[in-house]
Amino acid sequence: MSMKKFVGTFLALLIAVALVLGWTDSSFGPPKAPAKPVAWYSVEYPGPEFSKEERISMAVDSFEPLIYGRIADPVSAVKRLDQYDAIIADAATATGLPTATIRSVLFLESQGRTDAVVRYKGKVCPGSCAGIGQFAPGTARDQGLIVSKGWVSLYLAYQGAKNPVIRAKRWAKLQKYDQRFDPKLAIPATGRYLKKNADEFGGTDWGVAVYHMGPGNMREVLRRYRSGWDCPEKLYWPEVVLDVDPDRHPMTWSYLTSLEDDSVWYWFRVRKAESELALWHSGRAGQKKFQQLAGFYDWAAAHGRRDRLAQEYQWYHNDTMPVWEEKDIPTLLEEGSIVPIQTGKWYVETSGVTYPYLRPGAMGGIHYLQSEVRRMGGGQLTLTSAFRTYSQMPARKKSGKYSIHRNGYGTDLRIPTGRTFDALVRTLQWMRSRGEVVFYQESNPPHIHVTFAPKTDHVYARLIKGTAKYELSIARYQTWEKKWASHKPPTFWEAVWHRLWSWGGWGLAFLLTLVCWLIVLLRRPSPPPNPRRPDTCRGDTW
Repeated sequence: MSMKKFVGTFLALLIAVALVLGWTDSSFGPPKAPAKPVAWYSVEYPGPEFSKEERISMAVDSFEPLIYGRIADPVSAVKRLDQYDAIIADAATATGLPTATIRSVLFLESQGRTDAVVRYKGKVCPGSCAGIGQFAPGTARDQGLIVSKGWVSLYLAYQGAKNPVIRAKRWAKLQKYDQRFDPKLAIPATGRYLKKNADEFGGTDWGVAVYHMGPGNMREVLRRYRSGWDCPEKLYWPEVVLDVDPDRHPMTWSYLTSLEDDSVWYWFRVRKAESELALWHSGRAGQKKFQQLAGFYDWAAAHGRRDRLAQEYQWYHNDTMPVWEEKDIPTLLEEGSIVPIQTGKWYVETSGVTYPYLRPGAMGGIHYLQSEVRRMGGGQLTLTSAFRTYSQMPARKKSGKYSIHRNGYGTDLRIPTGRTFDALVRTLQWMRSRGEVVFYQESNPPHIHVTFAPKTDHVYARLIKGTAKYELSIARYQTWEKKWASHKPPTFWEAVWHRLWSWGGWGLAFLLTLVCWLIVLLRRPSPPPNPRRPDTCRGDTW
């Protein structure tokens, strides 16, 4: 074989090897991705679906009785307000608004006190809201009421009078120069202001919300809410409140959270007041029930937790609180009455928790809470307290035999910051609107206390299963994604080189063998020429 044939054979072999290594190479393409986990933090609400009307109704019902415990003496307050029923009815007739709405606004604002005044840092100032309708001076003047610039001195003179005759005279003078204190004028002004805002914004719901928020704030809320998406022309205020969150409407959410909580939920509290006052006016049986509900707040006040525990007390009476100790925990775990708090990279973490256990529904509810926080761009939540034994209770609580932590439905969360805090509060508000939790913030030490309702055992308990499985699937997918997400297919010669490199010593040996073979072929000596064959006959031979 000639030299040209040897070189041609070698090149053909080299090209064939290159084709095999380069074109059929698959070792440097990404391997098949593991299934992307449908992780717990992306699941939908595990409970039943609700219509808009049901959601709004549940949100109203979710507020604790008697307007979130804000009324110190509800029975006295409703009796005071009853004195003005005729004036309220006339105001309702003049404006076309429901009588119950006007009455509830007055009940919320002043509890029927005609001399009610808002104090700032303990002092009455010229801009303080005052009267039965709690008007600011400017708003009152817009509604045709007289508010003298010197009303503060007149009010303080009235407050300082001890003699009943002098006090009555000063009260009459105050009503003359500040008509916010005259219920015959202030109550109709309340109706007019509600009607004005209802006409401007498109409904009684808006009129009620604006009564506390102010028209300027409401215009800004609507401007932000309508921007950036195809917003429906007709809006219903409670739907807006339940729709906004830091993920879908960040601008609106940030503005709403900058306002007082009453501004956002005021309409819901007014509706709650309507149902409470309707109970009072339904007859003797209704009044008895009204007083019974008021007793929950008296009980909470006696335990030093007024405004916070009334709803808890309706779910879990103190005489139903179990007396469990550490020795009972194995039995409770075996029965499934409590479950370990499930922690992990994508789940909650714990800090300083003595007994890391919760009821199944409460543990599942924590999973859902963390899931929504993750969905809205927040981080990991930290539980600082969970199940407690009777021995762990302070002496004050032992005397009353009440601590929601004793039954595993109560837990404390460390107060986060930034987006995590916004998402946490919003999710708790959603859960509260479905009657699933009550929550409040405490400062010593700083934490948010959350109590889960008994119904959560039927809604969230299913979410506690598969923790380890989800953690493993998330870890596998993230490992693959970190390595191959930015992968680019190699060029032809990169694939050849990478294949040889991946073979390590064998690849280098194969490459050297080819090179040596080429050198041997090039240096191989040419074969000697064949002797010429004789073409004549010599003697007896050819």
